[in-house]
Amino acid sequence: MNTAKVYHDIDGNDHTIHQMVRNEPGWAASRVQQAEEYEAGLLAWFEQQDSRDKKRVDAPGHCHPTRGVWDWDNGDKSCKPCAECALWTIAKRIAEYHERHNASLQVRGARAAGDTSPASDC
Repeated sequence: MNTAKVYHDIDGNDHTIHQMVRNEPGWAASRVQQAEEYEAGLLAWFEQQDSRDKKRVDAPGHCHPTRGVWDWDNGDKSCKPCAECALWTIAKRIAEYHERHNASLQVRGARAAGDTSPASDC
């Protein structure tokens, strides 16, 4: 997280993200909720893809010689980052985070219920 970024309150005063969260909790809550909505949309798009495609580095239908960068012969797009591949990478990271988070919640829930056996993939 970039903590050096400057945010502005309703009066235009400069603040760090930590100050904004503390001083403007309504603003912080709305930003988190908005981010969650965007994340859910991106995750839904990712989940609609063929399971074989989810292992790909580039987005489905893309095959860049340099990961996530358009080939030199693509006109105006040449040698520029591919936005769809960038979104694909972010979606994969979000899905992986949710998988790890859900697995850790299952382990915690089992421990809270008194089950001390190691978690199983079965």
